[in-house]
Amino acid sequence: MQFRPFNQKQKKYCRLLERYYSVVSSELIDAIKMEIFHPRQSLKEREKAYKKFKNIIFALKPIFKEIVYERNRIFKEEGDKNYFDFINRRNGIPPEKLALFRASEYPAFPKAGMNEARNAAFPAKREPFL
Repeated sequence: MQFRPFNQKQKKYCRLLERYYSVVSSELIDAIKMEIFHPRQSLKEREKAYKKFKNIIFALKPIFKEIVYERNRIFKEEGDKNYFDFINRRNGIPPEKLALFRASEYPAFPKAGMNEARNAAFPAKREPFL
């Protein structure tokens, strides 16, 4: 899969995407996400699916982290705090609604961020997924 940058600033981002999708196809990544995060899956079923795809997940994890850092860098340069804020602005979500969402996010874990809350909900050996 080949990606073309919209501008010079996105060349590294496109190279990272090419590296990411050279490991496995986008269809397989979507299938893995569905198998692990499907709303009807029990925790045991999710754990089983995670173990089934663990090698792929660990191969993708370092590349995915680089993609996140690069995407955040690009959108900071464009004036957004990060990629998440860019998506919210693009989708027309008002800052007030976003503030309410963040205030109510994971009420059982008031001092934890998203990854910490997710890790707390799964066994200690589990890594955050894509």
